[in-house]
Amino acid sequence: MNRREFIEAYLGLTKQLGIKPEQMPVDAGGSLLMRGMRTSTDDIDTSVESDVYMAIKLKVKPWFYYEDLNHPSGLKVLSIGPFDIHLVKQLPKRCDIIDGVGCQTLEDVLALKKRLNRPKDQDDIRAIEAALAAQHNK
Repeated sequence: MNRREFIEAYLGLTKQLGIKPEQMPVDAGGSLLMRGMRTSTDDIDTSVESDVYMAIKLKVKPWFYYEDLNHPSGLKVLSIGPFDIHLVKQLPKRCDIIDGVGCQTLEDVLALKKRLNRPKDQDDIRAIEAALAAQHNK
């Protein structure tokens, strides 16, 4: 999906569920898409704390989601359409709001990409490092 489709899907779900953007920031690729560092993404990865995770499970009919208790990330994940909603113990202290979408900071995306360090992450790591260097040189 492109940036416009991504924003529509995100804002639609957060509005439907009554979730504030800072309660469900998008991770990694979605954050890069929102910053114009990618042109598309296949899914919408987000993170939430336990209270929001449970509220989503109560508001969404069980036949509309799949709960993966053995996700490769090691976290519980609710999958709803294009969304993979990861249950985390604590959200980062800061997220950036871009066009109404809560986004993981570039610093947090960089830390995640370096920790995963997959071949597909290498271009993102270089691009994020360049973007952060440019920000610090302003």
